[in-house]
Amino acid sequence: MILDLSLLVMNYIISDQLDVTSENINIAGRQRMLSQKILKDLMLIDFKFNRDESYREHKKAFLNATSLFDQTLMAFIDGGQVISVSGQMIVVDKQSDMEMQLLLETAIDLWKPIPHKLMFVVASVSPYS
Repeated sequence: MILDLSLLVMNYIISDQLDVTSENINIAGRQRMLSQKILKDLMLIDFKFNRDESYREHKKAFLNATSLFDQTLMAFIDGGQVISVSGQMIVVDKQSDMEMQLLLETAIDLWKPIPHKLMFVVASVSPYS
């Protein structure tokens, strides 16, 4: 009986940790997708701007993707709430592994100047923006 209870508790704990790990992996994968989406929308904004066409939908998608990318990166660094891949609000724990912290610090150093520069590019005035 005690062995069964111990195995049940251990199984529950491992299952809970796997859920957190798989959610973090999914969110990290989404970061890759968001970086591609940001670039795609920037290119479409430029393309449509140069053709004097409306790029409103791409600007909105760009702003949403940039915001979500930034929020998620900060959640990995500091811990906090973020929208999961399934669309639910979840809490991401601050990453405590030293190797992970170094990778995240490098990522934030690379990312920090980008949003401001990108917002400047997207802020171009057009009658269709």
